[in-house]
Amino acid sequence: MTQQPPEENNPISDLFDREQSVHGDFVGGDKIVIGDLGGSSSVAIGRGAQSSIMQQNVRQPDLVELFRSIYLSIQLRPDEPGIGKDELVQLVQHIQDEVMKGDRANSQRLERWLRQLEQYASDVFQQTVEVLSSPVVTSVSIHQLVIQFGNEPEKASPPGADAIKQRLENGPWTADAKAHLVQELELVHNELRMGDKADLGEVTYALEQLVAADPDLRQPLAAWLIDSEATPRPVRIIAKKMLAF
Repeated sequence: MTQQPPEENNPISDLFDREQSVHGDFVGGDKIVIGDLGGSSSVAIGRGAQSSIMQQNVRQPDLVELFRSIYLSIQLRPDEPGIGKDELVQLVQHIQDEVMKGDRANSQRLERWLRQLEQYASDVFQQTVEVLSSPVVTSVSIHQLVIQFGNEPEKASPPGADAIKQRLENGPWTADAKAHLVQELELVHNELRMGDKADLGEVTYALEQLVAADPDLRQPLAAWLIDSEATPRPVRIIAKKMLAF
């Protein structure tokens, strides 16, 4: 009797199977595994990555299903040089894990992750905000955070940031390097919007990357961050230490 070859798994259809770990090759063979994200969650990303398990106290199947649609959208997105699909999955996973805590969710963490998502993938950000706005999310603090995002006016980059961005885009680096440096600049801009809650570690790292790529950026960065009254005091202190001539 001829033995039939094993049936190949379909990673897209498996994504909606609660009882199986999802697996498939995406983006040149990188494997992304998303396990049951209801009672517990399991994610393993990249070659040789180990899955991490986080037990949840409450199972929210409707919310889990909504987040599954976000992961699927990420896999269907075109590849971008600035951020990988695995990084977007991890970012959304952080948001999901926090939202699953309900009223115990940390709003400051959620706000930071959402702003990072807004910076790197506005389409995934919009889809995530829609999920957080759904009736299955019952936390008042999360709904207030979503309303806060909805009430924010569009903020254009300050003139100093625009000039620096143009300089980066016209620089001698490769396209991927330019995209990375522009994203570091935008990260600093987004942290400025956080006010006194700005992540100084993120700001420090971004400034290090920018100055290392082009030491002549010290002067325009200083003019933007140190001389502006809009710069939060903690960021101004960091900028003074790092950009001193």
